[in-house]
Amino acid sequence: MRVFATGATETVPFAPFVDLLPEGPTQDRLQLFQHALGAMREIHRKSGLLVAIDDAPQLDEGSLALVTQALTSDAAQIVMTARSDAHLPVGVSAWLKDEMMERLVIAPLTPEATRSVVE
Repeated sequence: MRVFATGATETVPFAPFVDLLPEGPTQDRLQLFQHALGAMREIHRKSGLLVAIDDAPQLDEGSLALVTQALTSDAAQIVMTARSDAHLPVGVSAWLKDEMMERLVIAPLTPEATRSVVE
């Protein structure tokens, strides 16, 4: 499952995980959280679940909590990206500090490497 966090959705609870949310309107954040986590657990139980999060510093607070719970309850494997100059939210910093996640710094591509990828 690939999710995208953006500045435009940063204030919308669980926006990157919309595909895991129940149909119909609800304002109950706990219900949204429980439904999304339950869906993650069910997918993981059936076939394993890898969640790839693009631009993790843009995650809303609810999504950060969801990812934290997924990490601590083995509901999914998580891979995420963040620019090296991005300010990491407290939740992401805690994952790194508590060794729930490993940081891998990837250097920018050289012009030659970029050409070989494009060609």
